[in-house]
Amino acid sequence: MRIKSQHGIVASLMIQPFAGSGADNQTRDRLLEQAARRSSCPPAQRMDIFDETLLTFGDLEPALDFLLEVIDLVKHEYPDITNIRSGLCCGEYFLHGEQIYGAAVNLATQLSFMSRQNELLTGGIEHEKILRYVDTHGQVEHHIRDSAKLLVSVSLFDADSTLTLFGKSYLHIKSANCHKVLTPRRNIRISIGRLPTAEIFIDSEHVSRQHATLILKDDDLYLEDHSSNGTFIYMNDEEIFLNRNACHLGKQGIISCGLRRSEAADQSIFFEFRESSEVTGEIRPIGLIGEE
Repeated sequence: MRIKSQHGIVASLMIQPFAGSGADNQTRDRLLEQAARRSSCPPAQRMDIFDETLLTFGDLEPALDFLLEVIDLVKHEYPDITNIRSGLCCGEYFLHGEQIYGAAVNLATQLSFMSRQNELLTGGIEHEKILRYVDTHGQVEHHIRDSAKLLVSVSLFDADSTLTLFGKSYLHIKSANCHKVLTPRRNIRISIGRLPTAEIFIDSEHVSRQHATLILKDDDLYLEDHSSNGTFIYMNDEEIFLNRNACHLGKQGIISCGLRRSEAADQSIFFEFRESSEVTGEIRPIGLIGEE
């Protein structure tokens, strides 16, 4: 019989402590059954290998719903389980009877080993998809672990187990007509555009009325472009162009709406995370492209 390759979402759950007893297996079964009922998103396939459980799903959102229910149940209803670690990826795998194997399975297992308590570590999934999910689930946090490898941590909000990118710092945003100092916290949105009501107002024919949105989630900063002419971002000696998509921003940089910075320097928006909230006359983050 020919074994066909599958492409989809694969998850790995590791439960600790787990001695392999009948009681341990019953606890795992009960936990996963509860998560399936609460999320209404049961996995398509399941395979248990001692303390690891492999699961497959048809789409990303039900997988996230299910796994976050598992984490929530462990935190609040299963005191004997001291650690639940999980990994989630999208890729190729194979099914043969009750066996699930292949590259996606190997990656999901690696991710679960790398994850922390009360955390789901995703790999190989576009960050924009994670961001859309988090935006609609207020109790969920996420942090980019490694942008090059598309590793994103997703967890139920828990200050004791959530890493932050820059620690306790303040976000400074400055343009020609405003200087904002923000204390990082969840889901702050700042509008940019030609509308007079925009929080960062730019009066230019090249800037759309609702050009872009800055989104601050704890110490992670993102920019979503909604415009016709796009947005240029300058970070770490690199120019990034956005056109109706989103980007994770680093610790400091420059945003130029509609035109390159060299064509509209007076419209630049500077952003920088600093340890101090003090407002100074200095608006240019150091070490940026085109700066001396």
